[in-house]
Amino acid sequence: KDTDLLYKTINDRGIAYAKVNRLELAAADMRRCLRLARKGGTKGMKHQALMNLGESERRLGNIDKSITSLSEALTVATKCQDRDAIGETLANMGLALQHKGKPAEARRSYERALDIGKKRRNTGLQSSSLAGLASLDKEEGRFASAVKLYDKAMAASNSIDARHRCEYLAGKIEALASQGVWSKLQEQIQQLISDCQEGQNEDIAQYVL
Repeated sequence: KDTDLLYKTINDRGIAYAKVNRLELAAADMRRCLRLARKGGTKGMKHQALMNLGESERRLGNIDKSITSLSEALTVATKCQDRDAIGETLANMGLALQHKGKPAEARRSYERALDIGKKRRNTGLQSSSLAGLASLDKEEGRFASAVKLYDKAMAASNSIDARHRCEYLAGKIEALASQGVWSKLQEQIQQLISDCQEGQNEDIAQYVL
């Protein structure tokens, strides 16, 4: 129980650091959580710590370290036969592979995650997987497809957190701008500004604008 409480405390602090972009501190806390999980935690704790560490390392630009953490997380989830955890790990792996410059592998990872999300009726997983595929299409110049996939990602789940919703909307705006669909941009930009202000994610709006 002491291990569980310490793990939760450090994990919550690491997540708080990540939300305000103090990524080095977030990663340090996630490494501590992983050490605790390896020593006396559950497999669920170990999976969560590996996932959070993988995300922190990716945001720091340490893509190889991110992929290593996520690969281990996928092994843990597979051994536990936790389909939702497998899907979530695959979605995160897709993002890491995309940043690694491996779009074909990233697409396969996103598609596997989406398939699991549909079978499990996990709308959050469907949303993140669709957004990943949209981002790939945008990068590869398939802007019309990207717009449709971003719309599907935002419609798939009512439980998308504010930051992810802003990121999806920002991606859609970039795709519309690349298409030259100016008639729809003003409305979408106003929506982005409103959503970002509400969720205190002004950095996303500033990046797009």
